[in-house]
Amino acid sequence: MKNIKQLSVIAIVTICTIACSTNIPMNTSMDDELLYLLDVNDSISVDFKLENQLANGSFFQYEKREGTILYPVADELVYNEYVVLNQMLNDLIHYRFTNTSDSQPAQIKVGLKYVTISSGGTENETVTTLNSLLFKPGTRLYTAEVHVEVSITYAGQTHTRSIYGKANMRKASFLKTKADVNAFSAVLNKANNRVVYFTNQFLQDVGL
Repeated sequence: MKNIKQLSVIAIVTICTIACSTNIPMNTSMDDELLYLLDVNDSISVDFKLENQLANGSFFQYEKREGTILYPVADELVYNEYVVLNQMLNDLIHYRFTNTSDSQPAQIKVGLKYVTISSGGTENETVTTLNSLLFKPGTRLYTAEVHVEVSITYAGQTHTRSIYGKANMRKASFLKTKADVNAFSAVLNKANNRVVYFTNQFLQDVGL
């Protein structure tokens, strides 16, 4: 009976290791500082489209590094970057351009190239191990990077620019906890806001 229970526990752990995944909360909020910088253009209308060019579709996963005492099993994080960035860029366009009746609107196409996330401990191995034994969260560095290519066709000319949004943040958290997952959500939002900021700057550079 004891062996059967042990086998059941092993089976459950194996299934979770293979199939369990965690959804990162999708945050589409734009920074207030960015909103204050937006200039409204009421003379030009715009057609906007975000193309998903991620190799694995609109979702991606990241396997955390193993080696901690509390959480030695790598997990899968799932996030729909296309939905988030599409909402944020659409908000930018709606805030900036209020004319919807222009017969020759400017064409704005954004290609979502890739998005990556990572995290790592910022303390040495001895401190990390001690914190784990004492059930104290360690400080981790979270990083997110988003790459898009923006193409603007306006007044008979086409302009393109590669835009990168990269963000970092430190947070004390245990792996695979709500705080850990929310930290990924926050750093992704920061990276996406930088993509929106530089896209807006590109629009201004070409006269829009």
